[in-house]
Amino acid sequence: MVTMKYPQSTLAKQSPSEADTTKSFPGIFIESRITGDIVTGQIEEKVVIGAAELKFGFNPRLTDVNIEKNFKRAVLRAQRFGFRVVEFSCTESRFEKGLENVFSPHFFEVTSLVPEIEYHVHAFYDVHKTHINSLNVRDRRSYIHRIGQVIDFFELWLSPTLYVVHSGAKTNAPLSEQIDALVHSFTDISSRYPEIHIAIENGRSGTLLGAPRDFLRFLENSQDIPFVFDTGLGYNAAKCNQEIYTSMLTQMAEYRHRLVEIHWNNMAPSKKNVHNPLHIPLEDGLDFQLTMTLLGQSSEVTHLIETPCTSDETLPKERKVLLDAMTWLTGEKKRQLVGPMQFSLFS
Repeated sequence: MVTMKYPQSTLAKQSPSEADTTKSFPGIFIESRITGDIVTGQIEEKVVIGAAELKFGFNPRLTDVNIEKNFKRAVLRAQRFGFRVVEFSCTESRFEKGLENVFSPHFFEVTSLVPEIEYHVHAFYDVHKTHINSLNVRDRRSYIHRIGQVIDFFELWLSPTLYVVHSGAKTNAPLSEQIDALVHSFTDISSRYPEIHIAIENGRSGTLLGAPRDFLRFLENSQDIPFVFDTGLGYNAAKCNQEIYTSMLTQMAEYRHRLVEIHWNNMAPSKKNVHNPLHIPLEDGLDFQLTMTLLGQSSEVTHLIETPCTSDETLPKERKVLLDAMTWLTGEKKRQLVGPMQFSLFS
């Protein structure tokens, strides 16, 4: 359930119409209802889209310094603002340090404070090695062994509901062979851990899944492998060109039944960093409404805020951008956006 808690004074300022509102558009139903106890100040707003509720999460971008303290803050913040998912990263450097040295028992004790929160693990970012898509069987086995160690460790303590992985560096080998190797590795991991949910993210520049046409080729040839879409990486890969980005999303929408999570970041031609705030407008920045229209309407998708804006003050602002993008949808505009495109990235 998407829940936003407000101070007591907020409810007092609401008119009756503001405290209980329902909007209806062709093809989509949006309900916003504020309820609470004015004496205790426990005020909740539930936002329902269609027949299901939007699922929000965020990555608090934990550093190794004070990781337990900051993780606790993130979990309590998720509870306070009604976020259902907290995602944290397991980088190569943390793996090399020893997972038990970074993620101590005290780290996992934090999760007992709010048992209803789901946890996602974002694993391995190194784009300079082929890793999972290497044509060398030994290299692939080495990667699978390492990711297996990560899964075994976190399953012992936490049982995350999703692991997010990346493709490795793109080489000069034929694209089809590299994609086959990636699919083979992913299938091997899934067969070893049939009850574990694992998804792969569109890639950074220089990786196998970095270019839009390569990522779409992967989706076309990977059968039922779940995926995660990072909007900052995707828009950057489209050279921050609206026409290319729209074409990419339109073709990607064919596979959205396999989309499990959107990593929301803003990006623009003037920016080098792909992790920019959502609530601060950028010239020629990401089209949130378009992205939400084509990819974000399923109740099965986690909308994960991956920007640096995860404080008490900025996190609600980031989510409001996404809620506004969803409530903007109308049947007429939606049909315009998902209509035939002028060109294909495969052409």
